[in-house]
Amino acid sequence: MLPIIIVDDAREDVALASRVLVQCQVLNPVATFFGGEECIKFIEAKGDYEGRVAPFLMFLDLSMQPVSGVEVLCSWQKAAEKLPELKQSVLVMLSGVQDLKMVNEGYRCGAATFLTKPLRAEDLLQMLKAVKRLKVEHTADGIVVSLT
Repeated sequence: MLPIIIVDDAREDVALASRVLVQCQVLNPVATFFGGEECIKFIEAKGDYEGRVAPFLMFLDLSMQPVSGVEVLCSWQKAAEKLPELKQSVLVMLSGVQDLKMVNEGYRCGAATFLTKPLRAEDLLQMLKAVKRLKVEHTADGIVVSLT
C-alpha cells in the first residue's frame, strides 16, 4: 500500500488528522512531519530520506512557521519536475483559517483540494471519494486509498 503523509507544525493537529484516518479505518501507512523544513528534505529525497517511497497522498497545513505550507507545495512542484514519482501525488491543503490568497497560491502550486480544520471522519471520507485520481476501496479490514 502506498503511504500517506501528514505535515503540520502543531502536534495536536497531527494527532487529530491521524485519529481521523484511524476512524475512517484507512489502512495505508501514515508518516508525519512536524514542520515544512523536514518535509522539504523528504520531498527532495535528501539526507535520511534518500531512497524514500514517494507518498501518493499528502495532507499539509498551510499556516506553518517558519516554512509555510505554500512554500512546501511550491517545493513539491519544483521537485516533481526532476523526480517523476512525485507527479502522481495528491496534495490536500488544510487550515484552521480560510486565507483565500494562501489557498489560491496552494492551488497554483499543485494542490488538489482544501479542507478546513478541524477534520471530521465523515468529511474526510467524502473528500477522499471526491478527489480525482483517488480510489477508496472498502475491504474486510478497513479502507484502502489508492490512485486510479
